[in-house]
Amino acid sequence: MLIGMGLWYLSTQAFITRASHAEGIVIDLVESQSYSRSSRSYTPTYRAVVSFKDAQGKEWKFTSSVSSSSPAYQIEEKVPVLYLPGKEQNAEINTFFSLWLGHLIFGGLGLIFFFIGSGFLSTLIIVPALRSRKAKRLRTHGVPIQTEFQGVERNTGITINGRNPFRLIAQWQDPATSKLHVFESANIWFDPTPFISKSQLTVFIDPNNPRRYHLDISFLPELAD
Repeated sequence: MLIGMGLWYLSTQAFITRASHAEGIVIDLVESQSYSRSSRSYTPTYRAVVSFKDAQGKEWKFTSSVSSSSPAYQIEEKVPVLYLPGKEQNAEINTFFSLWLGHLIFGGLGLIFFFIGSGFLSTLIIVPALRSRKAKRLRTHGVPIQTEFQGVERNTGITINGRNPFRLIAQWQDPATSKLHVFESANIWFDPTPFISKSQLTVFIDPNNPRRYHLDISFLPELAD
C-alpha cells in the first residue's frame, strides 16, 4: 500500500506540473449513499459537478473524484480547476482536499499495516536472529557461571495465535558484590518442564556487564518443524 501510495503521489505530482489552470463553477451536487459500519446505516455523500472552459473557450464538465458527507461546495461557487489538454474530462478541483485526501487515507492505512507487519517480523525473525548472534558471541567470549534453576514461566508479553512462549528462570548471587542476578532464557515454544532434571543451569555473562548474558538451553530438545 505504501508503494502504491508513492506511485500515486508521483502521478498526482506529474499531473499538477503538466496541468493547465482554469476557473470553474459548481453546477450541481451528485448525491450517493455510503454505508457506515459505526452507525450501521447508509449516509449520503456528495460530489461536486464542475463546469469550466479550456484555453480555446470550449466548455467542459466533470465530477469531482472526492466525496464528502456534507457538501464541500455550494452550487454556483467558483473553484480553481486543473486539467490536461486532451483529457479535460479528467480534470480536478485544485484544492488540497481534492488532490491529496485519497493519498492521506491510503498512506495512513499503509502505515498501520506496515507497523503491524513490522511488529510480527520483529517478533518472529529479527529479534530471534539478534539474540542468536548475541548468544553465539557470549558462548565464545563470555564467562560461564552456574546458576540456581528457579522454574518455568510463561512470557505473557508475547502472544502469537493465542499462545504464549515459555522461558526458564535462574538466579545467581555475585560473590564479589553480593548482588542477586535473575536470568531469563530465550522464548521456548513448548513446555520444557519435563526435560529439566538438574537444579543448576549454565549462564554465560559479559564480565564487564553481567546484564549481558545468555542462559544456555542447548540441553533441551529442538522443536520439530
